[in-house]
Amino acid sequence: MRKTLLFILSILFIVTSCNQTSGNPDPDWADDVGARYAPEETDVWNVTDWGAIADGKTLNTISIQKAIDACFKAGGGIVTFEPGEYLTGSIYLKDGVHLILPEGVTILGSQHIEDYPDIPTRVAGIEMVWPSALINVIGQKNVKISGKGAVDGQGKPFWDNYWEMRKRYEAEGLRWIVDYDCKRPRTLLVSESEDVTVKDITLKRAGFWTIHLLYSSYCTVDGVIIRNNIGGHGPSTDGIDIDSSSHILVENCDIDCNDDNFCLKAGRDADGLRVNRPTEYIVIRNCISRAGGGLFTIGSETSGGIRYVLAHDLKAEGTTVGLRFKSAMNRGGTTSHIYLRDIEMKNVGTVIEATMNWNPAYSYSELPEKYAGTELPDHWKKMLEKIEPAEKGIPYFNDIHFSGITATNAKRAFNVSGSERSSMENFYLKDINIDAEKGGSIKLAKNWEVENATIKTSDNNPVDITESENVSIPFSKDVFIFSYFTGNGADGLHLAYSKDGLKWETLHNGQSFLKPRVGKDSLMRDPSIVQDDRGTFHMVWTTGWWDQHIGYASSNDLINWSKQRSIPVMVHEPGTKNSWAPELYYDKESGLFYIIWASTVPGKFPETPTSESEKGLNHRQYYVTTKDFESFSETKLFFDPGFSVIDAAIIKKNDRYWMIVKNENSAPPEKNLRIVFTNDLKKGFPTEVSGNISGEQWAEGPSPIQIGEYVYVYFDKYRDKRYGAIRSKDGKMWEDVSDQIEFPSGTRHGTAFRITSEEFESIKRVEI
Repeated sequence: MRKTLLFILSILFIVTSCNQTSGNPDPDWADDVGARYAPEETDVWNVTDWGAIADGKTLNTISIQKAIDACFKAGGGIVTFEPGEYLTGSIYLKDGVHLILPEGVTILGSQHIEDYPDIPTRVAGIEMVWPSALINVIGQKNVKISGKGAVDGQGKPFWDNYWEMRKRYEAEGLRWIVDYDCKRPRTLLVSESEDVTVKDITLKRAGFWTIHLLYSSYCTVDGVIIRNNIGGHGPSTDGIDIDSSSHILVENCDIDCNDDNFCLKAGRDADGLRVNRPTEYIVIRNCISRAGGGLFTIGSETSGGIRYVLAHDLKAEGTTVGLRFKSAMNRGGTTSHIYLRDIEMKNVGTVIEATMNWNPAYSYSELPEKYAGTELPDHWKKMLEKIEPAEKGIPYFNDIHFSGITATNAKRAFNVSGSERSSMENFYLKDINIDAEKGGSIKLAKNWEVENATIKTSDNNPVDITESENVSIPFSKDVFIFSYFTGNGADGLHLAYSKDGLKWETLHNGQSFLKPRVGKDSLMRDPSIVQDDRGTFHMVWTTGWWDQHIGYASSNDLINWSKQRSIPVMVHEPGTKNSWAPELYYDKESGLFYIIWASTVPGKFPETPTSESEKGLNHRQYYVTTKDFESFSETKLFFDPGFSVIDAAIIKKNDRYWMIVKNENSAPPEKNLRIVFTNDLKKGFPTEVSGNISGEQWAEGPSPIQIGEYVYVYFDKYRDKRYGAIRSKDGKMWEDVSDQIEFPSGTRHGTAFRITSEEFESIKRVEI
């Protein structure tokens, strides 16, 4: 009987362990999070009845606190406000109080630090004396804050003071302590409390961290909006920090800040190891991060350990890092049993980052000689305390699960670095799809399991994996495709391919992939192709010499094309002579397709001298945008540099858009390529362009593509009947590499783009 019981218990242990570590999206503990209770009393205490004045100028701290205290003494209920702005210092909520901020109500934080009394607390991993928050829930139960109103921390003076102190401290070698010496108020502190709910409020311009859940349990943050980048970018304006707390639920929140958006912490260094209190049983779901340091961050304060965390259905838009794990070699603590699934990221800097040596100037404390022998503040002593033995300071990251992770237009896929004494171990990646400029690097990692991962990089290089054991990230090297026409364009679309971007060969022996069917002349010149995020290829082209429309078709495989259509881009200008060389650019940030082409509208611009063969032609660049090629924006002027201009082609590298155009002036002849830049595509490009970047030969049809750290621009040396190329890292210094490239004979104005090797093999297998 005893053996049978032991066997059953062993099986239960194994099943439970598997349920906790196998990436199960619904671990047993995930239902035991969030506030269990909320205040039920409905008697109302209006702060105006206690003397509060909603003029945004009168300090209402005492009046608001009197209303809270009266509500508490009566056994709980609702404390609320009439519409208006209420200036206040620190207020302290108590058991059974429901603070309601109705729409039209704004609490304004005082901009004087003396209005936030000092209290014993923990800040950035160190227990010390620090100002109270604007709103405080300390040692309480059953508290709620809700409503459609706002809390404005008015943090700008605290930001400015920090930056001023930071300059002075860094000059003295004190970067490690300035964040603790420069006292700034948090917006909302929940400390040593339980069953606290924060719902639907908007918080702005925090002086320091926005919501700090410290030493607390069973709390819910739901539907909160945080906007800290109003009127500047404040230092350390984290969104939600969960610090040595347990059974916490965060959901439906939207954070724009200037540091970590959703962050888990557990103390730092010797003081954090002394407290030794973990963060555990945390669920974060259905949230979005915008500007900020990290959509989901663990650390850098890891001393007490962080475990049993489920974060899912999250989105990041423009956040510096997507999924971030950071610590230092004096932090200690183990981070494990972390489950991250169904996360979508757009335009982030790094998708997955993990480091054990984060920000050394901040992480490692060293006292300058000038302070030796002087009496130091207590928090300086804590920061300087050595960890004995040193091995206790080694952090560990293991059992980290990623699944359903999608990232588009990222700068880097991975930035992972363990240590020689502690590898980044047992990471599990499943259903990962990352589109980034670079693969990045993984160093000092061990025993990763990867299933169904696709990493696409603009530089066409894989993730750099070094000093690691049993770590491999699948990488599919892209194939370069060039769409082009031959002759006059009557026989339609041709495709060439290249494995290195230099030597190009015809696909299917130079046969046409699509015959033209629209336009008076039934031509398919200047075919421009882009691929959207769903994998569909879109193509536009010049249908004839003197049309007011352009051609359009789409395909899922470059073989089978939709019915060809005409897009009447210039019919609103009846005198328009032409619509030439349409170029497609897909802006991943906005999801918009830009269609840009050259047209001459007689009399619309000052005439420039022309050759006899080009008399009456004076081109400018026009454009429309669309998301579906069904509805289009109004046709507008896109670019007028003061000369006849055609063939605008756009590429984005890092955060800057490059546009290469042809100066079409013919008397005297220019017929060369110029470049111009912008950081904001919506605002357009400045009209002052560079000098000639293509050399002495006449050039047209520029087609840019990034290969490695270079942007290559292919172009048609149409008088020489051959293709040329230039390349640049910065858009300023250009190198002619025409003698390094080889294109099929007869290639005319086209577009370079990438496809996966799988897509390429599919095209090769099909007969056309």
